[in-house]
Amino acid sequence: MRNKIVLIIIAIFSLNNVTFADTATENKWIKAHHGIIFYQDYRNDRYDLNELTRMAEELGTNAVKTWIKGHTQGEIPEKAENDEYEAIFESFEVICLNVCPDYILGRWDARKKYDEETREDIEADFYQLTESLIDDYDGYGKTFIINYFFEMNVYMGTPSSGRPNFPVIEFIADAQSGVKKALREIKTKDIKIFDCIESNCDHDYFDFVKNIFPKVNVDLYSISYYGYKSLNMLKHWAKYAPDNKLFGDKNIIVGEYGIKMEDPRVNGDENAQSAYLKSIRKQAKELKVPYIFLFWLADQESKIKSEGHFGIVNLEGERRKAWSDLYNAYHFRKK
Repeated sequence: MRNKIVLIIIAIFSLNNVTFADTATENKWIKAHHGIIFYQDYRNDRYDLNELTRMAEELGTNAVKTWIKGHTQGEIPEKAENDEYEAIFESFEVICLNVCPDYILGRWDARKKYDEETREDIEADFYQLTESLIDDYDGYGKTFIINYFFEMNVYMGTPSSGRPNFPVIEFIADAQSGVKKALREIKTKDIKIFDCIESNCDHDYFDFVKNIFPKVNVDLYSISYYGYKSLNMLKHWAKYAPDNKLFGDKNIIVGEYGIKMEDPRVNGDENAQSAYLKSIRKQAKELKVPYIFLFWLADQESKIKSEGHFGIVNLEGERRKAWSDLYNAYHFRKK
């Protein structure tokens, strides 16, 4: 009888060790690879960028993703010097920037061509942005991912965008020229700046991946997907992203993942939302992606009607179950 009790105690101790080891491994991975998305589209949004920054700091993440938009040439690098963006850059170690020079939409519609002036302006915007990031944050151990974001209302160069003839490859080449020029001309110490191209395949733009990714040589290829079988889909899409020396076959990142509370798979249940998000993180971990970003940190009034309640914080400031999961992971300490 005594031997049986000893064996039971040993079995329980071993089981606890396995569970603890798995939790520690999972949390360590989340700390190193997982980030949170937040942004403010309108000045009357529920949360402004300063509030969102403080919230993300409280959560404990080291990586964030946000948008920086320009409606006129020069606005993007100018915005990067604003207090709101400086607070973001100073607070986190990894910052992914969806850089959106939206002014080229109007130019394309008006001129029906991607002219030399636009080429020069795009290169200048990305050069000045990169230059300012190096000048301000080199020496602070920062990583910036400059994303040539291509949901410019929406995915120019595709038939459904209304701008099927827009020269996507040329735009990316000009933007990349500005980034690479700054990196060549300015000596850096410990800042890392990667470039990236993104596609949201939940918006039916898989053709964008097939047609654009193989023709663009960037550091990272970002895929957003909101289905269950993320691992299979990411493996499939990875075939179209050229390998590179930095990440090899792991240069696919999850640019966005998430689920809204209105989704039938969740139906307003915070536990169901939490379980879904955990399942996607597990799949991303299995694929060994370098970065995965949650869409999004907090509900915003400007997004609710069109996109739903994706946040892990609601409009009343209440933290959902998924917040606690990540908070515990980010603050996990092995005892």
